[in-house]
Amino acid sequence: MKSIISAVIILLGLNCFAQDSNDQVTVIKGGSIQTMSIQSKPKETKGSCYYNDEWYIGTIKLFSGEEIQSYPLKYDMKMNQIDIKVNETVKIVSIGAVKEITWIKPNGKAEVLKNIGTFKGFEGYGFFSLISEGKITLLKKTNLLIMESNYNVTMDVGTKSDNYVKKDKYYVKTGDKISEVKLKKKIILKKFKENAEKVESYITENNLKLKDENDLKQIFDFYNNL
Repeated sequence: MKSIISAVIILLGLNCFAQDSNDQVTVIKGGSIQTMSIQSKPKETKGSCYYNDEWYIGTIKLFSGEEIQSYPLKYDMKMNQIDIKVNETVKIVSIGAVKEITWIKPNGKAEVLKNIGTFKGFEGYGFFSLISEGKITLLKKTNLLIMESNYNVTMDVGTKSDNYVKKDKYYVKTGDKISEVKLKKKIILKKFKENAEKVESYITENNLKLKDENDLKQIFDFYNNL
């Protein structure tokens, strides 16, 4: 009996060392201290995996030619599906079946998402958001990434959970060619060629910022209407 009590006391004293990276925990068997392997709980991933956290009223055009009109919609980037709110239930449709989505954002402006599969010469999966359309079409692709935890047990610092992170990349389409574009003034102005000076003056006069998407749309809309 004394040996078992002693083992329990030792076990409690070693509590902070009871589990290591190999999922080993300390146990008592037959009065002696041993170890056994127990599966770890999967790490929690925080943050939203949705393109839009709020429900947007919109219309889905399917590759089949059918349309799903005027329902609250969300784009689940992790599951690669569109959630459709029908009364108190949520229906889903794979993005592989979706040709285009048009919905109204909370600011009252419409946004069009086009399946990347509808663009020739570009490999990828998901949607392009149509920012400005014309001689040079500006597109945005939002990617869902996971930022892994950086928690340091010894120092008790850092983030314990993984986090979903959304990162935007912008592309320009000229004819059938699509290429990524960095939001730097010199790079953007080169795209406008002989009209670069006009566009630069427009940017300066209106104090527009390339990293503000509304301003960026205004710049490309200006060029596309020249």
